[in-house]
Amino acid sequence: MELTENQRSFLFELLGDELEKLREEAGLDVQTAARYAGISLESFEKYEQGGSMSNLSLHHLMRWAAVFGKRLDICLRDYSDSEKVDAYESAKKKLADLQRAFFMGC
Repeated sequence: MELTENQRSFLFELLGDELEKLREEAGLDVQTAARYAGISLESFEKYEQGGSMSNLSLHHLMRWAAVFGKRLDICLRDYSDSEKVDAYESAKKKLADLQRAFFMGC
């Protein structure tokens, strides 16, 4: 199932919020977090503000997870909007497929 533009925007916004929260919990400024993640400051700021993350690779996500000491999960609160729930379920499935493919290749 292909995500709609609204679903993609919603997920990018959630991921940006989560990225900012993780960075702050780790006590890192944006510049340091970008350096640790191996991307430019401008890109990191864009991602944190909910910009498109379609050019991110699994390598980047794994690096971020290592920097922040987290698993590759998306944590959401309770949303009632069915489009948001559908977007989350689709992203969760794609993420699980990526994780499964990665760990089977190890």
